[in-house]
Amino acid sequence: RGRVDDPRGDDGLFRDGVHGPLLVGAITASWSEHWNSVLALEDGHVTGVADKVHLMLFGEHVPFWDLIPPLQQYVSRGLTEGSVDSDVLAVAGTRVGILNCYEDLVDEHARQLAERGAQLLTNHTNDAWFGDTGAPYLHRFLSTMRAIETRRDLVRAVGTGPSGLTAATGERDDGTPTFVATTRLVEAHLITETTPWTRWGDVITPAVAA
Repeated sequence: RGRVDDPRGDDGLFRDGVHGPLLVGAITASWSEHWNSVLALEDGHVTGVADKVHLMLFGEHVPFWDLIPPLQQYVSRGLTEGSVDSDVLAVAGTRVGILNCYEDLVDEHARQLAERGAQLLTNHTNDAWFGDTGAPYLHRFLSTMRAIETRRDLVRAVGTGPSGLTAATGERDDGTPTFVATTRLVEAHLITETTPWTRWGDVITPAVAA
């Protein structure tokens, strides 16, 4: 986790014509803990690390693990929870808000990133366990609200697709197909305005319920 330089050889990210800057999903680790992270790299160096805050129950961490000592003898705790304060990375002259995996479905997390000055949102996901089904497309469809609520462009980079751009207006490009090796270039806008939803959160739903 403390690595500051890109590895040399086959493990390096800056090879095969890749120059960067890069945002790359990775599992980072210390001697005793592991995080689901996104690394920012520029000029062959790691310049920032954003850790997933909202971990999936059982899939990424075991609930009540710290409170039930007998449980600790049979299963590991899983991943360590990150902090939203680390999830806006400065890369390529831009403040990028990181939505890691399912965090693009968590409205409050996206709102906090916009509050912290993110000019662009990116999502880094591995949806491979869904297989070649409609579920990855549904995941992308549901994430559209994060772009609309925060008025930020959202770029999704998904290991098995669909990857693509969702504009701040909610419009989506065609994206990449699932389980096809490909690349995609999109033009994303950097936006700094603060929406009422970012400033005050979801005040509509409680008002309607009341």
